[in-house]
Amino acid sequence: MISKRIRKIASLIGNEESVLDIGCDHGYLAMQLRQNGNSARIICCDNKIGPLNNARKNLIAYDGIEYVLGNGAEKIAETVDTVVMSGLGYKTVIGIITASRAYFDSCGRMIIQINTCQDQLRRWLTENGFLIADEQMVYDYKYYQIMDVRKGEQKLSEMEIRYGPVLLERRDKTFISYLHDRIENRRRILREIDPANADYQKIVEQIREIESLL
Repeated sequence: MISKRIRKIASLIGNEESVLDIGCDHGYLAMQLRQNGNSARIICCDNKIGPLNNARKNLIAYDGIEYVLGNGAEKIAETVDTVVMSGLGYKTVIGIITASRAYFDSCGRMIIQINTCQDQLRRWLTENGFLIADEQMVYDYKYYQIMDVRKGEQKLSEMEIRYGPVLLERRDKTFISYLHDRIENRRRILREIDPANADYQKIVEQIREIESLL
């Protein structure tokens, strides 16, 4: 069963777009792309042989897929239309981009999904010559934020860095549900800590900030 997260990422990629999937794991993104009708070149890359072999087995029925054992884009010679980095950590992603900056500058775009530190990633991207062209949010047992990143200049407010410029502008049902979830999470924390705790007022202010977005 291919997750909603993977299906959402695949839906953002056109059928003629070549793709580099860094951290390909079991190869499910490539599988979904082929099932969607993508016929372009796909490179599955992972720094561990186990996941890469799993991808080979899962994708044996599909043509035009290459497999690379390596860190990030260090062993990738030809540029692609779209680089996907999904499920990796914040520090891993910026490390990959930094190590192969010329490669990422020459690719069409990056689709990035990390599970934590999205605000730090947005700040780093806009401070290092990238812009966030689009954002999607999907709920699949938890909320996932997916960023469509291009080369370019962009200035974001602190609110946009924390919550996402496109997510704030679009305010779809999933994003609104995410905000309500964040409020309830913080209210649970307040019920468990002493009002004299140094963090109590900070959490109250966070709740007020999120409520202002609804």
